[in-house]
Amino acid sequence: DLSVSHERLGDFYLRRGEGGDADRALEAYQQSLEIAVRLYQQNPNDAQAARDLSVSHDRLGDFYLRRGESGDADRTLEAYQQSLDTRQRLSQQNPNDAQAARDLSVSHERLGDFYLRRGGSGDADRTLEAYQQSLDTRQRLYQQNPNDSQAARDLVVSFYKLASYYSQTGSAELANDYWRQCRDLLQGMRRAGLYLDPPLLQLLDQLEHASNDG
Repeated sequence: DLSVSHERLGDFYLRRGEGGDADRALEAYQQSLEIAVRLYQQNPNDAQAARDLSVSHDRLGDFYLRRGESGDADRTLEAYQQSLDTRQRLSQQNPNDAQAARDLSVSHERLGDFYLRRGGSGDADRTLEAYQQSLDTRQRLYQQNPNDSQAARDLVVSFYKLASYYSQTGSAELANDYWRQCRDLLQGMRRAGLYLDPPLLQLLDQLEHASNDG
C-alpha cells in the first residue's frame, strides 16, 4: 500500500508539471520501486509482489521516456527490460495465468514501441521481434478465450502495430495482410456483441472504407 501511495504521488506530480515536479515524480517512483523490490525479494513466489515490481519498473521507464534527457533512453530501456524479465519469470511460474501472460505481452509491445521510436541500428529488427512475441502470446490468449473482449482487443492492437510497422518499412503486402486480419477480427467482435470502444469503432470504419475503396 505504501508503494502504491508513492506511485500515486509520482503520477500527480508528473501530471501537474510545475517547477520541480519532475524531480518529485522521479523520487516518488524510485521510493515505490525500492519498496516493490524489497517485497519481491522477501516473497519471490508471490505473484502480486512480482506484478507490482514490474509495474514500478514500467512507471520509471515511462518517466524517463517522457523526460528525454541525456542518458534517459538507456534508463528507459533498462527499466522496460527489467519489467519484462520479471513478467517472463512470473509467466513461466504460472503458465495458466492469463493475466501474467497478458502482462508479458504488454511488456513486449512496450519494448517494440521503444525500439521503433529510438530507430537506432538494428532497432527495426528488435521492434519486429518484440511485436511478434506480443502477438504470439495474444493469439494464444484469444484462442483460449474467444469471447473475452480484452483478449480480442489486445489482439487487434497487435495486428495494428504490425500493420503500421510493415507500412513504415515498405512491406505493403504484409501490411495489408495485417490490416485485413485487424478488420476481420473487429468485424467478428461486432458480430459476437463484444464491446468496441470509440477508437476501435473508428478504426473498423476506416478499414471497411479502405476495403470498399480497394
